[in-house]
Amino acid sequence: MQPLVTVSPVFQPLRMEWVESALRLSTQAGWNQSREDWVRLLKLPQGFVKVLIEGAEVRASYSIVSLGSDLCWIGMLLVDESLRGRGLGKAAFASALQDATHWRNVGLDATTLGEPIYVKHGFQPVRTISRWSGMALAPRRAVPHHRIGLHEGILAFDAAELGVDRSNLLRAMAATDTTFFSFENEGKTTAYGAIRPGRTAWQLGPVLAISVEGFDCVLELAMATCAGEEIFCDVLRSDAAGSLTAKGMTSRRHLQRMALPYSPDCLCADTVWCAAGFELG
Repeated sequence: MQPLVTVSPVFQPLRMEWVESALRLSTQAGWNQSREDWVRLLKLPQGFVKVLIEGAEVRASYSIVSLGSDLCWIGMLLVDESLRGRGLGKAAFASALQDATHWRNVGLDATTLGEPIYVKHGFQPVRTISRWSGMALAPRRAVPHHRIGLHEGILAFDAAELGVDRSNLLRAMAATDTTFFSFENEGKTTAYGAIRPGRTAWQLGPVLAISVEGFDCVLELAMATCAGEEIFCDVLRSDAAGSLTAKGMTSRRHLQRMALPYSPDCLCADTVWCAAGFELG
């Protein structure tokens, strides 16, 4: 058994030359993040990724995504499988919490194993978030007129519904490998979705819509984008199940969205059908 960490390890900002090593950690864990996902996190304004380097390799990591001045999101808590059980995960989380003090509110998505640890630090459950997956089916019906690409209408809709400004994150996604599509009514955005390629599957999210019809339209467009390939989405609304099941998708795992201090609105507005991802909120 590896000895426990007795001295607080030093986490430092991720550098480009360490990205491949960081990707090795998420791949070890079976996660869907691609190299582009790590690079995007590294470049996000006000947010950052920090890593523990040992033997010229990334051995542990965490990320903090800034969602405006009041909320940040903790993710990418990873430890090299060869070093697990030494307390590096707890050390990474402690370092993340210290960095998160720059924001008034902190959010994260917790696994069943992680939830009791986060509760001890004051986090409280907000809502269950479920990962759905399946092979994307070809569209079964015509989709109403829609716009492709990120635009100010999406940013305004997102900010109004969530009460936070995550425009930096959405712009960073659009500038890399993410496709946005949206629907409008009388000049106002009423639904939008974003889809990007991951390491093993396409990732759908975020998705916001004022109605189930809007969600269905976003889902149809997502399926058309990656027809015949696997697609993931991290779902916050239980009534999305009917639409997802009809598309041949299945609920695979459940996490708990948590907030410090407790806030029922922590990226959980009724218009939020799918999260951006477990590491992005």
